[in-house]
Amino acid sequence: MGLSYTSVLVALLRHCHWALQRAARQETSYLLFGRNRRGRVLHNNGNAQAVHVHGAPPPGQGKQQGSAVCTLLQQLFAAAPAVTMQVEQVVGAGPGALAPERARPNHWYLLTPTSRAPAPAPAPADAPADAPVDAPAAGALPEPRVGHTASYLPRQKKVVLLGGASPCALYSEVWQLDLHRLTLDLLKPGPASPAAQPPQRYEHCAFLPQDLSDRIWVFAGANMEGNMNDLWELDLAGEEWRALNCSGDAPGPRTLHTTTAEVSGALMVFGGGSQAASPVEDQTVFKLDPVSRSWTTVSTRGDPPAPRQGHVLVGVGGKLLCHGGMAGNKFFSDLFVLENGQWTAVEDDGRPAPSPRAGHGAVALGNFVYIFGGLGPHGSLDDMWKLDCGALTWEEVLFESDTPRPKPRLDFAMSLIWLPQHFTPQCSNGEAVAQNGVQSEDCSSPDSEKDIPFILLHGGMDDLGTIYNDFHVFCLEDLTN
Repeated sequence: MGLSYTSVLVALLRHCHWALQRAARQETSYLLFGRNRRGRVLHNNGNAQAVHVHGAPPPGQGKQQGSAVCTLLQQLFAAAPAVTMQVEQVVGAGPGALAPERARPNHWYLLTPTSRAPAPAPAPADAPADAPVDAPAAGALPEPRVGHTASYLPRQKKVVLLGGASPCALYSEVWQLDLHRLTLDLLKPGPASPAAQPPQRYEHCAFLPQDLSDRIWVFAGANMEGNMNDLWELDLAGEEWRALNCSGDAPGPRTLHTTTAEVSGALMVFGGGSQAASPVEDQTVFKLDPVSRSWTTVSTRGDPPAPRQGHVLVGVGGKLLCHGGMAGNKFFSDLFVLENGQWTAVEDDGRPAPSPRAGHGAVALGNFVYIFGGLGPHGSLDDMWKLDCGALTWEEVLFESDTPRPKPRLDFAMSLIWLPQHFTPQCSNGEAVAQNGVQSEDCSSPDSEKDIPFILLHGGMDDLGTIYNDFHVFCLEDLTN
């Protein structure tokens, strides 16, 4: 039988039971965050690579709302409210571990951005010790989390992290990563009107509408009260949130995360999470036009993918590709293509292909789609595959042995980004080459700079209770060609 989220939950509870027994025998250092940050031992000293957290149960304890990950977090505290949970807290000191001259294809690099988060306002004298705090301490990094999103802003060369969850908190924070300076800023967008403040959420989707380069639209997701289907706009220039009302029939409440895609400037929605490991039952493809601000349903032919959640949905040209996912105890490895309204299942021809998985990430570059990680029948994964969208064939991406690859994980934030790469002239043939260790003669021509594609990955969790807040990037371009 495959490993369902229920099995993962059992494994996590066993892990937490062991941690609770260990804590009874010896002292343990804790990093307290989320709802229990004020008035206690606040922060990691920056030297530890792994710390432990504990805290009060999130609101809604005991409810079976949201996706499987939501249920997982709730069940952890329902079983043992004082339990500890291991968290991977990678603390960087900047200016970053990725040196431009060292970027090589098929290599992972660990980013260590410098945080410029301001100190939170002092707590009122009469505030209780466990009152919630809206901002991390000065210089803090985003806390470990799952189910958040990373949106790349091409004009600004920045990435915006939104939302997410941990065992102790739901997050509404907006973090901005400057890819040129490798600095992190904590933004504090206010409401455009008194009622325009989006609820905290995770496993939502975020996308950039065409011609709105400084705005991010956020749709659906879940909190401890249940699933949502609301739509919000984050105006980064004005640092304001706005609630958006669109005409037509919107998708019902659901968790999405990786189950949306952009095709020809429109947001496409298919499937998603309903409750625990169960997906929504409808197999409708929804389309949101950001220009007309209207929802429509796409008329399709052929057999659609079975209801599922945790799959990836990617737009390439006019195609919509759906891969993997899960429903109950079943994990999928199938690949479907929707083109010109026709669903087509790609037949298994016996060639190498990704194993069944859910909660993985995907990005598109040109005519290729890259997927990474996820949760499979035997646990969390750390492999990467490349899909040729023309031939519809898979190829495993093999990492170089010296690369600091991310640990196996699921439910992370992943995005295609472009990082600056410095080039220097190579006098022997007159062609500019990247400064990646190639020796060349001195030339009088000035150095140049080029942005090259990387995959950025942040946070997520594994199937043993480890939650991450590390930044990794993976180089996709061969700079020596």
